[in-house]
Amino acid sequence: MLNPESRTYKSLRNSSISLWFYVVTFILSFISRRILIRQLGEDLVGLNTTASSLLSLLNLAELGIGTAVGYTLYKPLREKDINVINEIVSLQGWLYRRIAFFIIFCSIVLSFFLPFIFEKSQLPPWTYFTTFFILLFASLLGYFVNYRQIVLSANQQQYKVQLSFGTVTILKILFQLIVVSVFEYKYAWWLFIELLFSIIASIAINVQIRKTFPQLKTDFKRGAELRTKYPIILKKIKQLFVHKIGTIALNNTSPLVIYAYSSLAMVTSYGNYLVINRGVSSLFNAVFNGMNASVGNLIAEGNQDRIDSVFRELFSSRFLIVSTCCYCMFMLYSQFISLWVGGQFILDYKAELLIVALFYISASREVVDSFLNGYGLFKDIWAPLAEAVLNIGCSVLLGAFYGLHGILLGVLISQLAIIIIWKPIFLFRAGFCKNPLKYFAMYIKHLLLFGLTALILTFALKKLSLGCSSSFLSFVVLGIFLEIISLLLLGFLLYCFEDGMRSFVKRVHVVLLSRK
Repeated sequence: MLNPESRTYKSLRNSSISLWFYVVTFILSFISRRILIRQLGEDLVGLNTTASSLLSLLNLAELGIGTAVGYTLYKPLREKDINVINEIVSLQGWLYRRIAFFIIFCSIVLSFFLPFIFEKSQLPPWTYFTTFFILLFASLLGYFVNYRQIVLSANQQQYKVQLSFGTVTILKILFQLIVVSVFEYKYAWWLFIELLFSIIASIAINVQIRKTFPQLKTDFKRGAELRTKYPIILKKIKQLFVHKIGTIALNNTSPLVIYAYSSLAMVTSYGNYLVINRGVSSLFNAVFNGMNASVGNLIAEGNQDRIDSVFRELFSSRFLIVSTCCYCMFMLYSQFISLWVGGQFILDYKAELLIVALFYISASREVVDSFLNGYGLFKDIWAPLAEAVLNIGCSVLLGAFYGLHGILLGVLISQLAIIIIWKPIFLFRAGFCKNPLKYFAMYIKHLLLFGLTALILTFALKKLSLGCSSSFLSFVVLGIFLEIISLLLLGFLLYCFEDGMRSFVKRVHVVLLSRK
């Protein structure tokens, strides 16, 4: 049997519970969006996406405090030093309160511009004002109340966070579906449920924290004193603040630029693809994110040979899952959109190719990012600034000439330059102290094997005339068949040519034997 205190056991526990919640939430999210578009209309759904993007821009003020605190907690949690844990989380609470008041001030200022931002939508003012402030309230709970969940994540107990938030999210979606289908004033009821369950989620996570860490006692009033005691946290926060700029620009400016050049209806069409991408991304997070704290724990041990081996293993296994999912998504995007919300929401194949390319980079970057976080490597502050400038600048410039295609291409240019090229170079030089050419040689080998897999599968699909579904059932069968075949084929090729995949298969074999 696996040792309950081992990193492998804890990672599997986090992943299995996260995966269960992912499956349920994934199904409910697609059902929910289909119903919401029909019950509320395209403009209200697009409004929600745009308001969320505006608030995400304000959340830039978070400065990366959570990541810096998580990095600092790995050692005291491993040593069970509750006094240091209390002090670090107290400092986090003190910083978060100041950030929260800053966000409130900026939100009030921004609210005066909402009528101009949503002028083209012709929606009644109460819709965008109420939406904005309810989403703001839910966001502020993370700063005032929920911030202590960092001790669960850093202690390799992310599954407890999932149990709390996942359960509440499922209930929230179900209640929202009921109220928009049954009651009058559908959108008002939808917003009320959003508000109510954000409070319930906050209560649930804090109950879980008290049960797990009853000795955790935070005092945010000691913040001014503790910031001088833990200067490393403030140093990392300053570095991470700049990194947040790139992340916010990457994840939240595209809907705003699309709205500027088009309409809320186009934001909704693009948002449908984002819902698919986020659903699949949640699958990857469910499987892999439970390992992030284990990576930090591994790096804290300092065994470089072991670190190198685990990196290759995680890279190969994630590449296998991400690349095959991306292939299936590109082949099946249009069919799913048509069956789900209607053919009028389908984008052309060029836009779909760009969207899936962006998704691939976003989903595959997590391995490098988790090791950068584990080493506390945030000092390359020029990189996110360059990413933000490239992202926004290229999106606005190319969008003026090529519309949606240009906006997405602008985002892709920034990601290729910083995420695909620079981040691995930085990790290998500053973290692993190795030549980054070894990484790119490994990456190119993986890409060539995936290209061969895609060519074989595409040729086979055409010969067998497999690729068109007229119902959800036939679509699901085709999707499962295509994913399994691509996984097996690419997995076999990677196993033959890559040490990381052989290590991953060996680990899976050991885990399966331990459960017999």
